[in-house]
Amino acid sequence: MSHASAYLVSPKSPAQHAISSRCSPESQQVQLLRYAIVHHRCNCRAPEGVRFRPYDLIVVPREGLGRYPEYFTMSANGVMTIRKGIQADFVPLSAWVRQTSLFDLVSNIGFYKNYITGRAFRRWHKGVRRKNFKRIRSVVEKKLFAARPTFASVLREIQLAVSELRSVNLAWANPNHMYTLQEYGELQVATREQKAKPALDSIVDKIQKALERLCKEVQAQAVLYQESIRDASELQDTTGVELFQSGAGGRARPMVTIKQEKLDRAANYARIMEELSQLGAFVRLADYLFVEGVMACAVQAVEDLLTLLTAHKQQSDKQAKALFQVFVAFEVKGLSFSPDETAVLEEINANTLEGIISVAAGAPRLLFMRAFAHLFEGKPSGLNTLNILRNMGYLTSLRGSINQTIIDDFTAAKEAVREIDVGYRKIWDFGRTWDPDAYAAQPRNLSEIRRDLVLQRNWKGSLDRMKTNMAVGCLQIDAKPLRAELVPITAAALERIKLLLLNMARQATLAVLDDITGRIQMLAARPTTLDEFVQYMVRPSCRVQGFAYR
Repeated sequence: MSHASAYLVSPKSPAQHAISSRCSPESQQVQLLRYAIVHHRCNCRAPEGVRFRPYDLIVVPREGLGRYPEYFTMSANGVMTIRKGIQADFVPLSAWVRQTSLFDLVSNIGFYKNYITGRAFRRWHKGVRRKNFKRIRSVVEKKLFAARPTFASVLREIQLAVSELRSVNLAWANPNHMYTLQEYGELQVATREQKAKPALDSIVDKIQKALERLCKEVQAQAVLYQESIRDASELQDTTGVELFQSGAGGRARPMVTIKQEKLDRAANYARIMEELSQLGAFVRLADYLFVEGVMACAVQAVEDLLTLLTAHKQQSDKQAKALFQVFVAFEVKGLSFSPDETAVLEEINANTLEGIISVAAGAPRLLFMRAFAHLFEGKPSGLNTLNILRNMGYLTSLRGSINQTIIDDFTAAKEAVREIDVGYRKIWDFGRTWDPDAYAAQPRNLSEIRRDLVLQRNWKGSLDRMKTNMAVGCLQIDAKPLRAELVPITAAALERIKLLLLNMARQATLAVLDDITGRIQMLAARPTTLDEFVQYMVRPSCRVQGFAYR
């Protein structure tokens, strides 16, 4: 390096007045260069601060360079970077000025300008969030039963028992079987009384046994710790000194071990007492879990019922059978169904749905059992299952969908049996108004009788071809009883007309027989004289001709 160099002084030296602190970085560099040219050499270092400004150098005295890990020597030829233990690096003055300008341009970009500050802020923010998370985690861990080994195993048993509620059916019907309304109602009552209630009682017994076992264990540990502590001040003693030597051979144990044992004992005592005070809350939690499971079971039963009623509408289940068997019959005005829409709705709402809610509301409650009454002060209060189910919006919407499905299916059934009303009502009206005696008393000719016979035979053939089974939604329309009621009408009419025709044929046959018998008697008389023979020959010929013409 050339000897034409100069020295710069530190900010506190008099030479610092040569560089104005109020100038911009670019003007400072220009003044620094001018100073280096005039004074031949200067020693500089990077400023210390939050922002990274490696090109904003500060003049320092030569005597204090040894305490800096890095400094710069600037001259008219360039800038020499000197680091301890690393080979010096020289940058020409023109390159240094260009790098300084580029650094200033890049530093004015928002990302690079705020990068260090932003990174520091993000690290601080992350650290604060982590600290808050650890604090909240410790608070939750103290109150979370799943994080306590004493309660965790029992809680898993309770959850396993509650999961068995998924297999409990509060309402059931075979989707491949068709029921009368009475059979369906009896099936629901039997399902609730013989299957659902015993299953709920069994699950409650499992949970109760697990809770009683937990209470006995916690209470036994609490009694044991309370008996082992003579005074509450023992728990506050955290020194590493013990009054009696318990080591082997009378040797004193390390103070660290003694202190740790006292801390563990105090922590275990606090834990046991806290667990003892939380037994009531744990019983309440178990009761809430069971109630939630029962209500989910009730909602699932209603959903299954809606699925069963609407199975015919699902494209994936085209072979689904109807649930209710409904008989159709003629009335004076229109057709009637048995059971009708009102009866089916009453059975679904009053028996099935209300039965589901009553079983769920009447399930045994762990919170009100006598075995856990000592864990609460006074009479405990808990969830009202009946009010929750009745005020549950989703359950109300399911009930409305079920009722609307039944109403829609009966409306479609009325349209489906319109063909029966049009094609077969005349037979029912004929049977209701036809009087066999009055029909037989009226004089009729053979053509009229033939016409009535043809009509009755056509009706009989129509009844043989009558469609007696129609599946309309959840309803199976059965017209067999109706056909069984109409068939005797045509059969009786045919028999009566045939009997009338037989009587008419008999009367005509008897009349012809009497005429022929009279003629035979006339021809049987033999003449004895010639005059009588002539007359005998004339009368039979006239009678024979008259008979032939007749």
